[in-house]
Amino acid sequence: ETKRIGEPEFEIVEKDAVPEEFARVIREEREKPFCLTYADQGELYLARGYGRQDKTGYSVEVSELYETVPAEGTDLTTVTLSYTAPGGSEKTKEIATYPYVVVRMKDGKKSVEFD
Repeated sequence: ETKRIGEPEFEIVEKDAVPEEFARVIREEREKPFCLTYADQGELYLARGYGRQDKTGYSVEVSELYETVPAEGTDLTTVTLSYTAPGGSEKTKEIATYPYVVVRMKDGKKSVEFD
């Protein structure tokens, strides 16, 4: 059993502001679903993607991001994301897309769990 101890500050990072090395890894992994972390100069980047989609209109959003202390073990940062498919009335294009989100927060040297 875990106990929530807080919600750290974080921000969504625009794709052109992702560190180049991490952006390269994301490009390499984007064909299939992925959960990635990257630490750089005291900051922690978290990325979650859902692989190739055959049309536009998909999105990924952060539902929750919180820290916990488990009964035993290390402190943990948990990220819960929501994945949204295009709605029935939404106009889409038949173009391959790779929906993902990147979050930046202070690196607390904790384990990360994607939910």
